[in-house]
Amino acid sequence: MRADGDPLRAPRSFAEVVAEAHAEGLQDELFLAVPMEYEPKAGKAVRVSVIIDEYLLSDIDAAATRMGSNRSAFLAEGARKLLES
Repeated sequence: MRADGDPLRAPRSFAEVVAEAHAEGLQDELFLAVPMEYEPKAGKAVRVSVIIDEYLLSDIDAAATRMGSNRSAFLAEGARKLLES
């Protein structure tokens, strides 16, 4: 798709893909489902710079403190959970 200049589409369930194909008249097409799974890898910590809303950052810091954690660990855990979903 990218090589053809087409944008990547948002992830959809297999049922949604089949329903869309049927709506387009492609009832006899063959579909292949390729599961995409996040495989966490351990690596060294690297420093990054991000721009984030000041109030959101304050909420992140407060939540991390309540959990006995820190900003970096809190954000990393949140990213892992999103990648696994």
